[in-house]
Amino acid sequence: ACSPLITLALAWVFLRAPFHGAHILGGLLSLLGVATIMSDGNIGNIASMRINFGDLLLVMGVLMFAGYAVVGRLVMPARSILSVTTVMTGMSVVVLLPGAVVEILHQPPQMSWGLVAGIAYVTLFPGVVAFLAWNYGVQEVGPTETMVFMNMTPVYVVIFSSLFLNETLKPSQLYGGGLVIGGCLFAALAPVVLQRLRGRVSTRA
Repeated sequence: ACSPLITLALAWVFLRAPFHGAHILGGLLSLLGVATIMSDGNIGNIASMRINFGDLLLVMGVLMFAGYAVVGRLVMPARSILSVTTVMTGMSVVVLLPGAVVEILHQPPQMSWGLVAGIAYVTLFPGVVAFLAWNYGVQEVGPTETMVFMNMTPVYVVIFSSLFLNETLKPSQLYGGGLVIGGCLFAALAPVVLQRLRGRVSTRA
């Protein structure tokens, strides 16, 4: 949930990318929405959560993905989206392959058509299509605006859980989802609206 704010800081440091108060406010609104979903509507529950090693790994993942967005923005002016995605995917395979080999040796998978279909889906859609779309977004609007929409992930989880797992939507999930969507739209659209208003004022002057 902190990804947009971390990306905002990294983009400002390494890209000298300008940022608006709308980016910070939108990121904070989305963060509040995610916290509402996670805590089942009671923010105080977050304070009672224990931090473990898995949480630290997630923090490292957030930092790396924020860096991924910034680095992608740096190299995309000289490279195509397809080539950037291919190189970064290949690098991730090199990094993850040793761990995959160790896991297979210690716990061999039980092959089935369902497993093959799942691997094919993950490889094609999250592994290729999603990253192509993500890199296209980074190229077009920048890492800061793109990363804000990362906070939509819990909203998608809630929607898909309701559609495919027959889970009941809770009021806290609806409120939290509204905050996330509102924060994303505010961060993405407010700077554009303000720029247009300033242009109209300067034209009239």
